[in-house]
Amino acid sequence: MSRFFGTALALILPAALSLIGCASKPLDQAPFFEILDVSTPDSPVTADLFLLNNPTPQHYLVIKANEEPRKVRHSQETTERFQSEWKIIEGEDRERFYRQDTSGDILLVAVIEHGENAISLFRPPLIAAYHRLEPGESRTQDVAMKVVNLNNPSRLRESGRAKQTITYLDDCLVRTQWGSFPARRLSVQFSADLNLARVHVETILYVVPGYGLLIEEAEKTIRILGIFPQYENTIRVLMRPD
Repeated sequence: MSRFFGTALALILPAALSLIGCASKPLDQAPFFEILDVSTPDSPVTADLFLLNNPTPQHYLVIKANEEPRKVRHSQETTERFQSEWKIIEGEDRERFYRQDTSGDILLVAVIEHGENAISLFRPPLIAAYHRLEPGESRTQDVAMKVVNLNNPSRLRESGRAKQTITYLDDCLVRTQWGSFPARRLSVQFSADLNLARVHVETILYVVPGYGLLIEEAEKTIRILGIFPQYENTIRVLMRPD
């Protein structure tokens, strides 16, 4: 069994609606992690770096502006729901459904947001990790996206197009309060143009061989029905990696 932590992508529209009238302040990363050194990669990043042979539950410290940091348990289960192979359960909030195709790409098929009673679906599935990405290389994918009711999937809540670009930026040595780790750093640019909302999410992933995702920084910008943009910033840090 394998385990994968994907991008910062979660359900777009219901979360966006809850942000109307509020704006998140930029987060200071200093209390949570520090980049000690940056180097030019000499080898590609592969999807295998996101897979763990021993998928035991792990905990992430999740930091958002104007909120107390909280610990969220991530666990993995096998499943065939939405034609997936496994799912990542993020506490009581979210479930992400994945499978790996014949080329080795890891695909995000669906996301369930329990608090919003909704499912986000992608056609074709969104590539969460390419089987091979060279240093400095970027790859872009355009997919159809829809949001349906969790209890009544025939009820459509939103639909539109989504575009995602993944870039292998560099390698770095990063320190958290639980130690220092050599990480591969990737950028994920996600945009969704839906009927009622436009969303842009900029994510930086720090991936460590054997651990998977060590750190995730995400900045989300949302514009609904032409109103002023709203912002949400999140940092996620793996706690006590063994």
